[in-house]
Amino acid sequence: MKKVQLILTCVLALCLFSCKEKAYIDGPGDNKYNQDSLPVLVDPDPTPDPEGVNIPEGAINVYEAVKIGKRLASGASSDKEYYIKGWVHSFDATQRAKADFEDKFKQYGNDYAYLSARNDYMSEKLFYCYRILGPNGTKFPDHESLEIGDFVVVKCRITNYNGIIENDGTCSTQASSNEHFNEVFAEDLIPADTIYATCAEAKAAALALPENNVATKDIYVIEGYVQSEGYKAEVSRGQQIFWIDDVQAGKKVFESYYCNVPNGEAVQVGQKVRLTGPIMKYNTTAEMKNGNVEIIEEAE
Repeated sequence: MKKVQLILTCVLALCLFSCKEKAYIDGPGDNKYNQDSLPVLVDPDPTPDPEGVNIPEGAINVYEAVKIGKRLASGASSDKEYYIKGWVHSFDATQRAKADFEDKFKQYGNDYAYLSARNDYMSEKLFYCYRILGPNGTKFPDHESLEIGDFVVVKCRITNYNGIIENDGTCSTQASSNEHFNEVFAEDLIPADTIYATCAEAKAAALALPENNVATKDIYVIEGYVQSEGYKAEVSRGQQIFWIDDVQAGKKVFESYYCNVPNGEAVQVGQKVRLTGPIMKYNTTAEMKNGNVEIIEEAE
């Protein structure tokens, strides 16, 4: 009788232990449980937005961003940009441990951060900001501009990168609760003017800038034809390098330098495209870096 009672006790304990569930079953990079047939626990409510932060209309929280990303096939990207709001949960320790991290930070001014919908670590659903930058893609001047616990709003497209939900292309910090951030980027946070220009006009404006490798605050909208000269078909993380001119059979007039191409697919020579973003000069090259590309006319 004692032996039977012992067996029943062990079976009951095993059942109780096996019934325990993870608080979240579909965290970043873990898709093995992501099936509609499985029960999904309700996420804790996002931490309320802090006062004093200028949140763009239509901004979504991290839960919503992760949900959009989970619906994408691996390697696919959203067809539009989103404003995503959340709290800086942590930084990518692997990237920060690299020997050249600080040198690259000084050169490019970007970092690698995870955002959460909550500021109390209750959520395992995180959005990865790969090479996150300041407003409109400007450089972070120091690490104090982005710190754990900051409430931020980033602007980017969403991609499912082998199960990790992150940005595709440029990830810009458009608003923050960080006082130092707001002091450093005070002028950049003022709404920019939109300037429509031809390729020739954009080139002249870029080369006339007083500083090298410094993007304008104003946003330029430039239309032109993709040229065969200087064309690179490779797409890296949703971005491509190519040149445009005001005529189809033209020259290397204005460069699209790692701009975000539609659906992460390469634009083709002869297509007419629209570039939107700040412009800059790089030595003697007029270019737009990390802008957005729209195809407005197919090649003949």
